[in-house]
Amino acid sequence: MRCQNCGADNSDGYKYCINCGQPVGAGAPPAAGANWTEKILPKRKRALAVSIAVSVVLLAVIILVLVLNANPVAGRWYAEDGTQLIMLQNGKGMTVTDASGEAGRIHFMYAVGYREPGYVEGQIYETADEDGAWFYLLDGALEFDGEYYSRQKPAAAAKQ
Repeated sequence: MRCQNCGADNSDGYKYCINCGQPVGAGAPPAAGANWTEKILPKRKRALAVSIAVSVVLLAVIILVLVLNANPVAGRWYAEDGTQLIMLQNGKGMTVTDASGEAGRIHFMYAVGYREPGYVEGQIYETADEDGAWFYLLDGALEFDGEYYSRQKPAAAAKQ
């Protein structure tokens, strides 16, 4: 005889299941916890699936916010002659360092004026009351003050 609680096979003469101890037989009522796996496990699986889905969505939103707020201009930029252009993350402060490592002009601020995928333009201000010089970032190359800069240090400058 099959137990209604755990599904174990029992001999016909048994009053109680040899596996779980619940009453078995033709007139035995199902135990209070009968088929609990069919009732509780699907709820737990649903709750787990919902919490995983919510976590994935939150992680995607956080990554999207970080990517959209990332400043594509900040960091070190190198000209062919080894000149470095250093643009700070917060938009305040920018230096130009020549190939020998001596700091040249120091600018106080830059501001991104326009942005779209693959293209950014903005202005670099030397003083607060000045109009500033425009810079352009197009497909990973930054143009400022008639010079082009890239993220990669040129091979000639790297050997020095």
